[in-house]
Amino acid sequence: MLSTPIHAGKLQLANRLVMPPLATENCTDGMVTENLITHYEKRAGKIGLIICEHAYIEAKGQASKGQLRLDHKADMDGLKELVKRVHVKGQTKIVQQISHCGDLSRVVKDRTPVNDLTLDDMKRIKQAFVEAALRVKEAGFDGVEVHAAHGYLLSQFYSPLTNQREDSYGSSPENRLRFILEVIADVRKAVGADYPLLVRFGGCDYKEGGSDKKDVPHSSKLIQETGCDLLDISGGLNGFLVKGAESDTFVELSQLAKQTVDIPVLVAGGIRGKEHMNELLAQGACDLIGYGRPLMKDVSEIDLLL
Repeated sequence: MLSTPIHAGKLQLANRLVMPPLATENCTDGMVTENLITHYEKRAGKIGLIICEHAYIEAKGQASKGQLRLDHKADMDGLKELVKRVHVKGQTKIVQQISHCGDLSRVVKDRTPVNDLTLDDMKRIKQAFVEAALRVKEAGFDGVEVHAAHGYLLSQFYSPLTNQREDSYGSSPENRLRFILEVIADVRKAVGADYPLLVRFGGCDYKEGGSDKKDVPHSSKLIQETGCDLLDISGGLNGFLVKGAESDTFVELSQLAKQTVDIPVLVAGGIRGKEHMNELLAQGACDLIGYGRPLMKDVSEIDLLL
């Protein structure tokens, strides 16, 4: 099944293997570099989808020094060149992830916790997501992915460990999901009904008192209904690792999401071996499989799977 085509909205993929977004820190002042382009160019050709590493939507949301930027100073010529050189390799599609790291930044000094963001701050951030998504579309990417996982800003809104707001954006799971849904809705309206929109959703914090996996089915359904074409399931405040989990890290979350959504569900995290991948797909545990860190080390891994 790994080699079977699949579509997510208007996004047509030749197979179910995905290179998930893994930061390379290959940018200079957020600008696209030849090293960044070459990194993705080498991994394009056979794989169905590449999700390009997260790019920050505004200066206050920059996570690290070498991160790609998609704010008003985005390197549009460089982004277009990146897309062109991936596309020329063959069937691989490429989607750009956009993010705001909230108060996890290693480079921004005036970080603002979720609880202290004003409604005007939130309006500005939503607009920054919209403008970044429009730049992604202009650059020629095959879709855009909103990053709402791994403890970054949207994930901070969803987690009760970081969100103690007393307004309509806090307390209940639906309230804590509200800002994520507003971002998705605004991005969908801006890019149009046909442009592929993915969401990387941190469904569980795997921490005491954090977001709970029992809420994944309902939250996933709301995300789909708001305009998502593909759900990329992952962790919340725990990031992309779960203590004690050596394989199939987030498969339990993808299984829960699939109870309520009829869009494709992508899952990554310690999934190894072609036979096992095909088993997960056949069982309906997921629809696409992310295979990241091995590809960072050895691009020939793709040939063993497809």
